[in-house]
Amino acid sequence: MHIAAGIIILGISIDYGIYITTALIKGDIKEILATKQSILVSALTTIAGIGVLTFSTNQAIFSLGSSIIVGVFISLFTSFVGIPYIFELLKNINKDLF
Repeated sequence: MHIAAGIIILGISIDYGIYITTALIKGDIKEILATKQSILVSALTTIAGIGVLTFSTNQAIFSLGSSIIVGVFISLFTSFVGIPYIFELLKNINKDLF
């Protein structure tokens, strides 16, 4: 994987994590759903924009695009499934925290 792809994926993952965690802390179901919808649209536009790189005949650019697309999918899955699961575990362990 390219270093540039790793930096981009790291930034996207941190953003998605902050957004979903903030919504979970507030606890309003409408805000959680709106945040998930916003993250989904953001991920799809990122995938569409970076997906153009996969049409390149240059192997390095193709690899960069492919790496970022896979990373965004993993980040999307983690923010929709992983973070809420960990949040609920921590919430159940330490009721005073949230």
